[in-house]
Parts: sequence; C-alpha cells; structure tokens
Amino acid sequence: MEPIKQRAAQRVRIHQERFERCAQLVEAANEARGLAIAVNRAHRGERPAFGPDGVTDWSVLDERFHAARARVRTLAGVLRIYGPDELAEKAEAVRKAEGALAYARFAQDGEAAGGRPVSIPIDMRRAADGLDRAVLEFTDAARQ
Repeated sequence: MEPIKQRAAQRVRIHQERFERCAQLVEAANEARGLAIAVNRAHRGERPAFGPDGVTDWSVLDERFHAARARVRTLAGVLRIYGPDELAEKAEAVRKAEGALAYARFAQDGEAAGGRPVSIPIDMRRAADGLDRAVLEFTDAARQ
C-alpha cells in the first residue's frame, strides 16, 4: 500500500510543479506585454515612460522588459524539457508571440482619424493580440 501512496504523492507534486511553471509563464508573458506597450508609448513620446507600476526611468523600464522576456524564454524552455509535448508546443507559441511583440515595440504609426495620436500602433496591437491568443491557447492546454 505504501508504494501506491508514494506514486500518488509524486503525481500530485509533479502536477503542482507544472501548474506553478504554467502560472509563471502566463505572468511573465503578461508582464512583457505591458512593458512592451509602455516602451512603445515612451519611444513615440506619447507620454513619459510609465511602466505598469508607475516606473518613469527609461533604463529601469527597459531592464524590466528584458527581464520579463528572459523569464518567458526560460519558462518555455523548462516546459519543453519536462513536457508534456502539447504543453511544450503551446509554450513555444507563447515565446514566439512574445518575440513578435518585442520586435514591434518600436512601431510607429501616423495619427488616427481627426488628427488624434494613435494609442497603440496597429503592428503593436496585432502583436499584442497574437500574444493574448497564444497565452489563451496555452492556458487551455495547461488545464487538460
């Protein structure tokens, strides 16, 4: 009876560790998304470089952005190592979508209709939406 309990406890531990890694990936991807948008807005001079938590220093904002990107890459790699394969594939899709968002962070559009400034350039919006979709698909796979 003892080996059965040990295997059950091990499965629970593995499930909990996987859940924690998945949650960390979602948090890092969402943080990178918010920081990429903040970097874009600051780059276009739309407003001072305010990060999601009120950071006004450009170097701090940029450093946090790159740290969040590094966490996304690391967690996607860890999920690739430990699997399962479907979850690893979805994590890789999140990493690629985050990379597309990082590439678009210096996008600049003209002005919206009526001469109003563009809140988020269309390329940036598409990349952010792509990341949102990838995160949603990842969380759906993680629930299974």
